[in-house]
Amino acid sequence: VWKSGHLPLMGGSAYDRFAKPYNLTRVFDPHTTRFNVTAYEEYSPLYLPISFALTYLLAFAIPPALVMHTLVYYGPVAYGLVRNRKRPEDEKDDVHAKLMRRYPEVPHWWYLAIFGACLVLSVGVAFVQPDLDVPLSSIILAILLAILLIIPECYIQAMTGQTAAINLLPQIIPGAIWPEKPMTNMESEK
Repeated sequence: VWKSGHLPLMGGSAYDRFAKPYNLTRVFDPHTTRFNVTAYEEYSPLYLPISFALTYLLAFAIPPALVMHTLVYYGPVAYGLVRNRKRPEDEKDDVHAKLMRRYPEVPHWWYLAIFGACLVLSVGVAFVQPDLDVPLSSIILAILLAILLIIPECYIQAMTGQTAAINLLPQIIPGAIWPEKPMTNMESEK
């Protein structure tokens, strides 16, 4: 399957056509920070073991399933909570709420200030370091993906104590939008 018969079943890295670990320095131009298609064609296509293929298959399946599961199962509850929102003083205290009332609440403007500072730094680095070739739209895409996935991810983590593997989606989308720009892909990943 996928020319993987000569590769380890549960290998931990990508391989070239000789089943040796893939040498990225042969296809990545460090001067332009771009993917070199000619060198790639001369060297070897990238071969992934079956374990990687299954990981990437799940990476495509988990984020949409996570969003749909949250909408179907918890959407009505969340909508009802937002619609009939009570003030914190009107809610019945549990043990944790009583313990947390001892500490002052963090002002909302702190979160906005941190977000603003990080946004300014991201945009600043994109403009100060043109060698990175990071478009402003990739920063906006990273923010939009975080906004889309934060609530479903938090629901699943709060209910099960497990995190969903959504880290590959921010690698796949920029890789499709901005091909041959590995630095943009790496920036969008984080």
